[in-house]
Order: sequence, then C-alpha cells, then structure tokens
Amino acid sequence: MLEEKTWEEFRNVGMLFLANTILQFFGWSIVIELEADKIKVYPARTKFRGFSLDCVEEGHKRVASFLINNVEELYKEAVEE
Repeated sequence: MLEEKTWEEFRNVGMLFLANTILQFFGWSIVIELEADKIKVYPARTKFRGFSLDCVEEGHKRVASFLINNVEELYKEAVEE
C-alpha cells in the first residue's frame, strides 16, 4: 500500500518532529520552507541537537494524537501478510 501525503500533514501529525529528533543527534535535519504557494524541502546539516521544551511537548502531543487516532489501522497493517 502506498498513500501519498502532503508535507503539511507530515508536519502537522508530528512526523517531522519525530524524524528531526533522531536526525539532529547526528547533526542533520529535514527542513521545510513554506513560501506563498511553494514548499521547499531539503536535508541540512545543523548544530542543533534537539528542540526547546515547548517544542518537545507539542511534538509529543501530536505524535501521541496520531497514534491514538490510527493505532487500529497501524496494527492491521503490521500483521497483514
């Protein structure tokens, strides 16, 4: 199964936060620049190593909300053969 999603949704459900939490350990980030009607996405090297406490709290809430709303479907996809 492959279902295309937007960068906006990826960001809104907390997946960008989750990905960047891991990537920043190695000095990398996925950057999304929103300019009028254009979206520019690229990997970047960074000195950042994590997020502020407020960003972490918001990121955890978004990821937890995604899990609550999708856990049954995620489980079904995981056990399908």
